[in-house]
Amino acid sequence: IIVWEKARGAGGRMTTTRHEGPAGTVRADVGAQYLSVDTADPVSKPLLEVLLAQKVVGEVDPKLLSLTPERSHGTAWKHFAGLDGGVNSALKALLEAAGAMVHYERRVASIDARGGKWHVRPFQGPTEAFDAVLIAVPGRGVGGDNLNKIHGGWGQLVDADCSRRLQAAQHDHRFAIVLFLAPECAPQCDAFFGAEVLEKLIDD
Repeated sequence: IIVWEKARGAGGRMTTTRHEGPAGTVRADVGAQYLSVDTADPVSKPLLEVLLAQKVVGEVDPKLLSLTPERSHGTAWKHFAGLDGGVNSALKALLEAAGAMVHYERRVASIDARGGKWHVRPFQGPTEAFDAVLIAVPGRGVGGDNLNKIHGGWGQLVDADCSRRLQAAQHDHRFAIVLFLAPECAPQCDAFFGAEVLEKLIDD
């Protein structure tokens, strides 16, 4: 398994930022704060077992979380937070468990099928050949790495209906603000969030 990632490190929607303070390293998940897993799903369950065995994540009591409409609920759904390294450590652990060779700061310019192989050309560097290619970018929307920015003959293999559905998906941005507060701010934080929860749903 070979992974090409345009960023400088593994992250994306599972990015964890770090701040070096007087008391040591403080981390904040600015992408996904939790991993919500359907434990009845035969694909997700073994991946979760890898993370639990390595003590990368720990289960969070759902009573401590907000009842947002985006978060899945049900008896089979469980929610997990990153431990020492944040949620980002889960992504790194899965890449390592898969034995993946990851190349950072490498963007795909074109994909073509020739001679039973997929020939993938990066914006910088030589073209490489693969048995199969999985593309993980938005169909369209804000940003510079959408499907229509990847050239080559691969697009001719996508039928018209599939192309319409890919182009119809809208992806907008979200902004995350991280506040690294001094320890003396803890009483005010506890007063705002309450003693029994980790999140607070705010209606502005």
